[in-house]
Amino acid sequence: MKDVSYRPQEQRKKYTMNRPILIALEGLDGSGKTALAGFLIEWFTLKKIPAMLTHEPTYISEHSKRIKRVLIGEEKLEPLEMQKLYIEDRRWHLKETIEPALADGNTVITDRYWLSTIAYGILAGLTDELIELHNDILKPDITIIYDTDPAECLRRIAIRGETPELFDKIEKMEKIRAAYLELAQTMPATYVVDNNRPLAAAQKETLEIIEQKLASVMV
Repeated sequence: MKDVSYRPQEQRKKYTMNRPILIALEGLDGSGKTALAGFLIEWFTLKKIPAMLTHEPTYISEHSKRIKRVLIGEEKLEPLEMQKLYIEDRRWHLKETIEPALADGNTVITDRYWLSTIAYGILAGLTDELIELHNDILKPDITIIYDTDPAECLRRIAIRGETPELFDKIEKMEKIRAAYLELAQTMPATYVVDNNRPLAAAQKETLEIIEQKLASVMV
């Protein structure tokens, strides 16, 4: 992905919304969320709704550069310290990208956000600590979890020619998948979309969720 540091969108017709919204897309690596994020930003553009696409980790902040070193095995950290790096990267992301974009009237679509930290932290039994550390973090208006079988995720990662990272092992992915599904039962404005189906089906269901939310913030 390109540099996620915020750049104002070019001038275009404004959509009649009383405020922009924050949309978080979640799921395992290889779940298809990145492709769906690209689909969504194209849809918003066609609808002339000011919007921008971003992602986490940012791989720009110093915290996220360290995250990358841990993920590829160049450095080791205790699980809580690792998740704290994600949170600090998120704070940087909010300050430098998300909040300025929202203030400028842009709906923001982020490929991963705070629910990733909670779901992955469940592997180390850190749920309560991580939820507490997010008390002052801006929450999304919509979170969509793309539920995909871990074996299919690993197949897609292999097709992309990527080397599996720290969490890309099927036993871990099964636990993270279960954590996402459990969190979806308790977190507000959180939806699960089955992405084991053809892409068009996930696109259609995603738009139904987004359009329902947009209807509630239209002037």
